Amino acid sequence: MINGEYVGTTPLTVDFYVDNQGRVMRDIEMRAVSPVPFAVQEIRRFPATATDGDASWMPHVVDFDLNIHPVFVIR
Repeated sequence: MINGEYVGTTPLTVDFYVDNQGRVMRDIEMRAVSPVPFAVQEIRRFPATATDGDASWMPHVVDFDLNIHPVFVIR
């Protein structure tokens, strides 16, 4: 999901409007949700204006790792 809208399943390519230095022009929130029960999710946020007055830089690749599984040790 990007800014609350479903955009597809991964792998996925999405174009964003950024300035000539790669800074976002509007707030962007990316959310990846695992399709399994008790879903794991990760969120990445890129604010258009950070607290220091500068906008967030948008990387070329945003990686989500949802392959997190609990490990049980039997002794």
